[in-house]
Amino acid sequence: MEEAQQASAEDGNPVFGFVEAEWGGICKRMQKNVFPKDAVYAPLTEEYHPVLIDLDSKKEILFNGETMTEREFARKMEVQGTPTTLFFSADGDELGRQVGFIDTDELSLLLAYITSDQFPDVPLKEFKRGVF
Repeated sequence: MEEAQQASAEDGNPVFGFVEAEWGGICKRMQKNVFPKDAVYAPLTEEYHPVLIDLDSKKEILFNGETMTEREFARKMEVQGTPTTLFFSADGDELGRQVGFIDTDELSLLLAYITSDQFPDVPLKEFKRGVF
């Protein structure tokens, strides 16, 4: 997380946080079937700084200058279910979130929306109409 935030501060690209649980079937399904797709993988690696957070992990991370475990991070972010996808600005402010499974088309759209000139002035629903 610290590296992603530093890189984000340097280039302005947002941080993409994926909060998952090792035991979560939906999380594994996204990792296996959604993230590898070109429509998701390309923008995720070129326009974002992705970070995987384990809801149950006691591994320490640094977020916004504060040391905490991944589990504490999930609590601090009030993650209610897995997977939870979080978007952060270069300043570490939350831009948005999506809870649950996101298919390839929807995640591709979200990735485009967050980095578009229309975010946050145009609601996602309107952005979807303009894209499709």
